[in-house]
Amino acid sequence: MSTKSKSIQSKTEFNQDERLQKVSKLRLLLNRPELGALGGAILVFIFFGIVAGDTGMFSAYGMLNFLDVSANLGIIAIAAAMLMIGGEFDLSIGSMIGFAGICIAIPAIYWGWPLWMSIIFAFSMAVLVGTLMEYWLYEQVFLLLL
Repeated sequence: MSTKSKSIQSKTEFNQDERLQKVSKLRLLLNRPELGALGGAILVFIFFGIVAGDTGMFSAYGMLNFLDVSANLGIIAIAAAMLMIGGEFDLSIGSMIGFAGICIAIPAIYWGWPLWMSIIFAFSMAVLVGTLMEYWLYEQVFLLLL
C-alpha cells in the first residue's frame, strides 16, 4: 500500500479530513478579513472614547468633522480600488488632489472667478495633466516599476 493511500485511509478512519469537519459560525466569521477591519475600527472608537471622551469628539459636531474627511478619502479610495481591481495602477492620485485644490483656490480667490468656473477649470487642468502624464511618463514609470 502506498503512502498516499495510507494517509487517505487513516483520515477516513478517524474522520480527520479538514474539509468535512464541523466549523462553528464564530470561527467562520473570524476568518473573514472584513470583520478584522471592523473589529479594529471598533477598538479605535473604544480607545478614543476612553481617552478623549469628554472633549466633544463624539458629539454631533465632532463626528461631522472626522466623517467629512473620511467621506472624501473614501471616494478617492473607491477610485483607486477600482483601478487595482482592473489590474491597472495609478501613481498620480495624491499629487492630483493637491493640484486640483490649487486649481480651484487660485482662480476663485486671487482672480475672482465664480466657484463653478474654478471647478470646471480644475477638472480641465486635471484631465490635461493626466493626459500628458499618460503619454509622457508611461514608458518610464512602467520600466521603473518592473
